[in-house]
Amino acid sequence: MARTVDSLGATVPDPYPMKIYIDGVCRGQVPGNGSPSTIGGAAAVLTYGFGNDSPEICDHFLRSSNYHGAPPVTRKRAVITAVIIALLKALQKHYELGTDPYLNVEIYTDSRYVISCMTDWQYLWRSQNWITTARREVANRDLIEAAVELNDRLMEKGRVGYIWIPQSQNQIAVRACIEVMDRNS
Repeated sequence: MARTVDSLGATVPDPYPMKIYIDGVCRGQVPGNGSPSTIGGAAAVLTYGFGNDSPEICDHFLRSSNYHGAPPVTRKRAVITAVIIALLKALQKHYELGTDPYLNVEIYTDSRYVISCMTDWQYLWRSQNWITTARREVANRDLIEAAVELNDRLMEKGRVGYIWIPQSQNQIAVRACIEVMDRNS
């Protein structure tokens, strides 16, 4: 791992960079998104270190459930699932490195919803006990709370940033989502 000399002359490890591209997609019969026949794919494509490792693709298949009260599969639930996958893999990589490096995690997404959830809205929702300004429970609270908890744990290890990119620059994650749906449908 590369090292830098700080202003006091001490040698410190450079931050360990991780770039993670995420997406979540859905497919189903009309009306599609959120209908009982909807399936989804969530994916995180991870690149680690200093360009020496090949990308790692982690994916998850989502299927609507007939269980009473089970939330339907939606694109928003799929993309928040992708955030959870990305954060879990970053924490796992930190553990595997064994040297307790300072992490610099950048999560790239074409979902403004994810960026808003993870960078702005979560603070308001937490302060209001996960109730929106419209006095309703936050949609997808179960997944968002899990993602926020993982994000907090990862922030103890370094920096986590959420960066919007156009879908045209996120095709590796889009393809991974489509592939997981094709494999399982």
